[in-house]
Amino acid sequence: MDLTELNDETPGLYLSEEKTFYYIVTGGRMGINPIDRLRNVLMQRGVLSYVRENPNSSKLPFRICKYEEVREREIQVHPIYATPHIQKLAEEEAITQETVKPGTGGWG
Repeated sequence: MDLTELNDETPGLYLSEEKTFYYIVTGGRMGINPIDRLRNVLMQRGVLSYVRENPNSSKLPFRICKYEEVREREIQVHPIYATPHIQKLAEEEAITQETVKPGTGGWG
């Protein structure tokens, strides 16, 4: 299983000021609402805030979209891991993919 797979259908939050697309990596188990979970994580980490400079503005600091909608732009893409365990698995998978030659299967 590829834990860090990003494809056109991957939902996420696009922060236009930062030109950054964030998506959540859940390890194949999509929660009830991954966008709410992603938004809450970004708020906890101080990346996203609902404090508005203009209280009369209804504009949100992010846009909910799929990766295909922002893929062509020059943006940064950041995965947000649902748990530390999933982050560890993804990092181990990345190391394994770097050390195993394609087509060898890792069995020598």
